[in-house]
Amino acid sequence: MNIMRMQYFVDVARMENVTKAAQQNYISQTAMSQQIANIENELEVKLFTREKGRLHLTQAGQTFYEGCLKMLKLYQDVTRETKEAWDLQYGLGQIVIGILTSSTVEYLEIIREQFNEKYPDIHIKFSQGSFRELRCQMEQGELDIAICPDFNLKGIPTIDTRVLAHEKMGLLVNKKHPLAKKKCVTVKDIKKEKIIMTEPRWAGGSYEQMRLCCQEDGFEPNIVEEASSAAIHTMLVSMDRGCAFLPERIAVYDHRKCVMLHLTDSKQISHVSIGWKKKKEHTPLYYFIQLVCSFYENDYEKWVRQYMKAGRSEGGT
Repeated sequence: MNIMRMQYFVDVARMENVTKAAQQNYISQTAMSQQIANIENELEVKLFTREKGRLHLTQAGQTFYEGCLKMLKLYQDVTRETKEAWDLQYGLGQIVIGILTSSTVEYLEIIREQFNEKYPDIHIKFSQGSFRELRCQMEQGELDIAICPDFNLKGIPTIDTRVLAHEKMGLLVNKKHPLAKKKCVTVKDIKKEKIIMTEPRWAGGSYEQMRLCCQEDGFEPNIVEEASSAAIHTMLVSMDRGCAFLPERIAVYDHRKCVMLHLTDSKQISHVSIGWKKKKEHTPLYYFIQLVCSFYENDYEKWVRQYMKAGRSEGGT
């Protein structure tokens, strides 16, 4: 038994026809029939029955078919991961890192420079997306690493995660808003405010998470608009269409038109986490993860203070 023979069997089972499966694999019908016969002889079972010119799997054939699908998937995964390991070890590949569109990449540029000092030939690619997009990309194996709130990574069986930081949520308002004159606001101040949220289809778990946090604070958010992206989210605030809950210290927004207010008695906290593919024990990938974790442990608070100071002094985004 070998992988090619399993693939032949799967193709015949899917097409219910030896001739079509043979054509797809560029071999003769006779050769394909012989391959199926060899499998049946090896297993000592009948895999197909013929009815009205079509092949149908026997019970044994169905069991073997399901097993072949698993084996072929495993073979593809092992082949891909082996090549990735080789590429990463010898500087022939890249590491793809997913971050939210609303997040800044400045500190990751610092980490990338450190990483490339040791692995100059490995390309670090940043891919920004919505909550939902990052989750889907992690589930499908398109990202090696994702950095986002922990609730967005929960329940994905193919990844490991680690909490990096706890960021308190603030209220972003337009500078013309009556609350903008205050540095701090309470839950009582915002209960009736117009709130802008990201659409559930793009927000992933963040939409319900935000609503639950508001309910824990004792009110139901007055959601007046739903944005399709983080950029539109903050743009609507800059147009004074409503307020938005965002990480108080690290959110990206237009400082010329908006101001971030501290929520003194709110339970809204974002737990920033890093997630990465399981069984990806390549030295370069884990080295990058170690750099990220080390940065959050030792330099993150200092960087946040500098980032906030730069934003206030420059008045930019």
